[in-house]
Amino acid sequence: MSAAMSEAAPRIAPLAPPYPPEIQAQFDRIMRGAPPLVLFRVMAGHSRAWDKFCAGGLLDPGPLSLRQREIVIDRTC
Repeated sequence: MSAAMSEAAPRIAPLAPPYPPEIQAQFDRIMRGAPPLVLFRVMAGHSRAWDKFCAGGLLDPGPLSLRQREIVIDRTC
């Protein structure tokens, strides 16, 4: 990895404290007193993604059929 790439600002800015009360409550439940991971802070900045993430449904049905989704997964993993 180049030095320029490692020093670049994040492409999606994480949510900064103070967090909205409902997000703070979820962070407290997930992290149990530890500061929230940057991944969680980025996800929490987008309400639909955060709701799916918390519900364990990141792979919601979406516009692809199950077969198409499996093909995409097979070709990218």
